[in-house]
Amino acid sequence: MRYLVVQKQVNVMLEQMRFLVSTIMLGILIVPATVHASLQSFVMQCFEPSGFRIEAQEDEFVGDGDGYSNSNPTFYYSSDKPKVLGEFWQATNPFPNDISRSEVDNLVPPTASESQIILQKEGVIHALNVSGSSSESYTTTLYLAEKKAVFTRIQVEITDSYTHRPMVSAYAADCDIQWLE
Repeated sequence: MRYLVVQKQVNVMLEQMRFLVSTIMLGILIVPATVHASLQSFVMQCFEPSGFRIEAQEDEFVGDGDGYSNSNPTFYYSSDKPKVLGEFWQATNPFPNDISRSEVDNLVPPTASESQIILQKEGVIHALNVSGSSSESYTTTLYLAEKKAVFTRIQVEITDSYTHRPMVSAYAADCDIQWLE
């Protein structure tokens, strides 16, 4: 009986996540990005994003702190491509006294991707990236004047995902910005 209750909870969570991802995708297709041509190109580096993760475990949802220790994601915006945000992420390094950043990068190379900017106004850039398998989506929100960022990750599918569990996470980080023009 407990299994049926948990399975129903998982199914409800999956439907909510699917709805959220569908809504975000619909926003991308229907609502054009608000883009200001006057925004300068920049590089923004953020430091050790930290936050919270909730994921389905055996028979319940479990939440815990999460983050990217000793990792500094970097973002590139070019006024030549005003609807694209370049994202560069490093793997976390929880043991910086035992393994160097370059050793971690050799084991798990940093990733580079292009996210679609779905909102850009008044010093805020909000971008979305959906994985090729569509089982995961990521958002990045950069607050340029405040030098802050917020990141979310939603994993919908169980069968083709990294952890094979539905999950959601949110992170925040302090950042530095360098204007290029």
